[in-house]
Amino acid sequence: MKGEQTCVFGFKGGDRLNFRNIVMATASVVLIEWLIFGVLALLLVPANSYWGFEIAAIVSLVVAGVVIGYVFGGKIGEESSRMRSIGK
Repeated sequence: MKGEQTCVFGFKGGDRLNFRNIVMATASVVLIEWLIFGVLALLLVPANSYWGFEIAAIVSLVVAGVVIGYVFGGKIGEESSRMRSIGK
């Protein structure tokens, strides 16, 4: 079994998501989503219309998810390469 790579949560090489990464990603998604939602709600909500709120909520959720996925995906990859270099 020595030298065999394991797969945890779909990451090859045994890369794992730390609890602090999950907490930080969740807090960042909420903060970014509310900031984007606030701006889009001001721009998209005409008087007496609820479609603007729904569109702003959906767009802000998608954009926040993409941004956080990109940022934390790079962070996890960077940490993985750092751990491999320490192991060598």
